[in-house]
Amino acid sequence: MIKKIILIFLSVLMMFSLVSCSSHSDEEIIEAAKELIEKSYVINEIYYGKGLPITDEDSLGFSSNYAIVDPSCGFATVEDIKKATAEVYASDYCEHLYVLAFEGLSTEDRESVSYARFMDDYTDKLTMLKEIKETGATLNRTYDFSTIVVEKCVRNMATIKIQSLVDGKEDKELTINLVYENDQWKLNTPTY
Repeated sequence: MIKKIILIFLSVLMMFSLVSCSSHSDEEIIEAAKELIEKSYVINEIYYGKGLPITDEDSLGFSSNYAIVDPSCGFATVEDIKKATAEVYASDYCEHLYVLAFEGLSTEDRESVSYARFMDDYTDKLTMLKEIKETGATLNRTYDFSTIVVEKCVRNMATIKIQSLVDGKEDKELTINLVYENDQWKLNTPTY
């Protein structure tokens, strides 16, 4: 009998731990998703598109492959880019973006190397790699916000489905994950 009571108690406890986001309404998640997706367009362009506007001035102390970013664009340092990124994307996804943009990547055999896209030079000016390679990201993707549906919400994670458009034409219905961290919803998947 005691085993049955304990089993029932544990079952009830598990049900409460798996309850959907009772403290987060679908409306809250949808509004957050809309705002974050809109903000993600700028971030996607920085990381996967043309980057930021540059001046004619070459970077001091780096190779001539880097040029000074025009500070009037609102980004004067790597930290400025990281701050804007962290306002949109979850910390785990940000780490991936930071490696891509600020450290660069190479294969173990060093056959393929991708240089850091952005760096602060020795005078603390933000610089950008002049020759940016195509990333294959679909940067002309937008979303039909009238189609957002909260598919799932468990604890501090939510999944939405939304119709995407490419060049204004209907494309795929995509699934986007959000994470609630530091009292805010953040995207945890790319939107390009």
